[in-house]
Amino acid sequence: MRFQHLVFTFLAVLLQAQNAIAAAIASNSLGSASTLPVSTVTTSLTTTFTEGADVSTFTGTVEGKSYIAYLEVKDVHTDAGFLGFSSYNTYTFNWAFEFKEAPDAFAFHVYTSESFFLNAVFGPGLSNAEGQVNLEQGAFIYSYEAKFFSATFLTEYLDFTIGDYFAFDWEITADTHYVFYAGALVSAVEELITGLVCGVVGCKTYSEPLDFQFSDLFN
Repeated sequence: MRFQHLVFTFLAVLLQAQNAIAAAIASNSLGSASTLPVSTVTTSLTTTFTEGADVSTFTGTVEGKSYIAYLEVKDVHTDAGFLGFSSYNTYTFNWAFEFKEAPDAFAFHVYTSESFFLNAVFGPGLSNAEGQVNLEQGAFIYSYEAKFFSATFLTEYLDFTIGDYFAFDWEITADTHYVFYAGALVSAVEELITGLVCGVVGCKTYSEPLDFQFSDLFN
């Protein structure tokens, strides 16, 4: 019983630490936000995934326009850690997205913000980011690699994505944006993204979370 009590106490401390760290990072994330590369094409984009791969599907509606998004996550390789006690898993994230009826966007952007906390502990988390968007079709495909610390017991409770987000921004007009994002801190992310895409002038954003649970990678 004493051991069980210690475990629950430890987990409670972890959760409190997660909230404290997340709040601190979220307040400073906007300054470290960066734009990732994406190519605009006129050829039709199609969705293909690895046979037997684990693919999550997201559907919804923004201003009466239906969309469907897919996310395939593949384990690429594992790097051995110090003295074999820990290791790092590298995953490839493949996104595909399409509106049922294209929203006549005139621009498309991809944003991310990796927290200083995670970079200090794990090193750069994202790499090999690339993708294509067809504005007329209202579709994009995007992929990137992310490195995760594979301490399973901890990562179940201390999410890798604390304070981070990955966002796709459809710019409909100069003051209207459809923004889709994956990451923790839903309310904080929405506030950060609004500030990022609108600046100090202000605009209308429709934010939609693509609720993929990163902790699922460690289960």
